[in-house]
Amino acid sequence: MSVARPLPPPIASTTPGVGLQFRFASNHELLTLLPRWESLVNHCSWSNPCYEPEFLLAALRTLDDGAVQVLVAERNDRLVGLLPIVTKSLGPIPLRIAQAWRPEVAFDSTPLIDAECVVEVLEGILQTLRDVGHRMLDFNTVSGEPAFDLALFEAARRGSLNVFRRDRFQRAALRPQGTAEDYFRRVLSKNRRKKLSRALRGLESFGEVSFETAQSAFQAREWMETFLDIEASGWKGNASTAFASEDETFRFFVDVVGRLIDSQKLDLSRLTVNSVPIAMLVDVRSNGHVACYKTAFDERYAEYSPGTLLERYNVERMHESGIELCDSCGDPENELLNTLYEDRLTFQHLIVGLDRCGSTLTGLILPQLQSLSRFVRRLRGRS
Repeated sequence: MSVARPLPPPIASTTPGVGLQFRFASNHELLTLLPRWESLVNHCSWSNPCYEPEFLLAALRTLDDGAVQVLVAERNDRLVGLLPIVTKSLGPIPLRIAQAWRPEVAFDSTPLIDAECVVEVLEGILQTLRDVGHRMLDFNTVSGEPAFDLALFEAARRGSLNVFRRDRFQRAALRPQGTAEDYFRRVLSKNRRKKLSRALRGLESFGEVSFETAQSAFQAREWMETFLDIEASGWKGNASTAFASEDETFRFFVDVVGRLIDSQKLDLSRLTVNSVPIAMLVDVRSNGHVACYKTAFDERYAEYSPGTLLERYNVERMHESGIELCDSCGDPENELLNTLYEDRLTFQHLIVGLDRCGSTLTGLILPQLQSLSRFVRRLRGRS
């Protein structure tokens, strides 16, 4: 897909019968919406830290080149929906597509919607985007859990629109119950528990080993500089995917961490040997939910599994802190996370047709193209 110039947004559109109004808010207007935005976060049907004020404002300030538009839904004086989008075109075909904005630093593109009017807000989002000339809405990495999935398909059904499900996958997750000791006995084999104990003893041969979580804003800010150094020193630095590898991602990280610390939504943990950090974890909290955002470890200690040991400490800490749900934010194929986190969260890539042309593509052409692509891959695999 290639970036297309956004259409001029409407001042407002209204969904008949439910008193909802939809408009595109400027970055300056978003700042004036902050109290209502926080209220929306507290009343959301599902959690998505990537679209909460701290994360999204930092991303807009450091990563947006002017292409992002933030669609908001309001009812009376309440903010009841929010979705940032960019406008795309389908290759050389002059077909305007709205895409939920998910930059590389983000892990979710599920819109924030008030739990009291989920289907109505989704219906209004689809109508508003159609009214401004978009043919399709593309959700890449959106929740596949029933709370969102069923509501989106119902909103599409009401508008006689087709939805194409390109793929589905699951990320490792944790819903703490009982004690951490019982949990580890259940999810980790006796052999794996012994290996972790040997790894810990191996680290202790170098000196005093400690697991710590930052206890103040000052301490968290101080530790974050070390995190950036550790991340850049390893494979992420070599692959130019560390935050410090690019100026804009570095600025984003500094910005978002500062905002999260100020709002007390950031947890930072580390594993040290003789007070020197060798592994660190960055978690983002939201209403009893946690997203394990980023991790880094000193690869000179790789044989002692410092990242795994710190993950184990983090799971233990989450059992003690009373969180409801933790999203690992990890690769679906990550063997460590799939072992250590026994639950799963479903995500998917959806494309919604917004008019007759878009619905023909999503209901007929895209499924056939996907089937053809899979058939060709199978043939190649046999040759």
